[in-house]
Amino acid sequence: MDTKEVTSLFKDILEDKLGVSKSEIEMSASLLDDLGADSLDMAVIIMSTEMDFGIEISDNEAMTLKTVEDCVNKIAEKLA
Repeated sequence: MDTKEVTSLFKDILEDKLGVSKSEIEMSASLLDDLGADSLDMAVIIMSTEMDFGIEISDNEAMTLKTVEDCVNKIAEKLA
């Protein structure tokens, strides 16, 4: 799966979980500040990401994920 596919699928998760239009999600967007996620949303996003991509993200790794780009890069790293 290439980065474009990862980005599209991750944006689908964000659209579903946060109600933000996929077309409005920028790679530099902060999950908390720009997209309005709270700590519960973040837990759900991480769990959905793990299930949809078949990967595991540790709590320590999850704490470093601040932007959409951070998440896409981490997913791509895990899939490599």
